[in-house]
Amino acid sequence: VHFQFSVELWQILPKEGFALKKRLCRELKAYMRSGLLKNRAALGISQEEMAHRLLMSTRAYSALESGRS
Repeated sequence: VHFQFSVELWQILPKEGFALKKRLCRELKAYMRSGLLKNRAALGISQEEMAHRLLMSTRAYSALESGRS
């Protein structure tokens, strides 16, 4: 729910709202990172196993989990 709202908000922000867009992007990354960490910890699996389950490379998953992507 939060993510969908954020994506819609991103699309309607005016160009002069760059600082707000940047903040929103930062908050989305933090939200996604938190969810990934929480779910992986609950499953008790490695980054490699989580990446495999999500059908992505370990490097790409690691970047998401660390907030680099």
